[in-house]
Amino acid sequence: LVGSEMCIRDSHNIAVQQLYLERFDEACVASQNCRRLARISLSYSNRWLPQFDATHRMALTALSESRAVRNKFTDDEQAQLFHDLAAQLFSDDPNR
Repeated sequence: LVGSEMCIRDSHNIAVQQLYLERFDEACVASQNCRRLARISLSYSNRWLPQFDATHRMALTALSESRAVRNKFTDDEQAQLFHDLAAQLFSDDPNR
């Protein structure tokens, strides 16, 4: 692997570790970094993009469902809106 490929791999691995540790906000940042780097790289990462997207989806969903995030909203409606937006971001339905 070259330097950029190792950076992509490491960003993804960090995101997975942060999910395991329930540090969802940090997992979202690491997984988003991984996805951004992978999209600008033309070699190694293209075959891994679906996995990187799945990790980011998991991080975002976990963050939206976490107590820490839900407590920051003023009411349940705002918390549900955040959760719904997170779900729609990665919806397979193009009409959503």
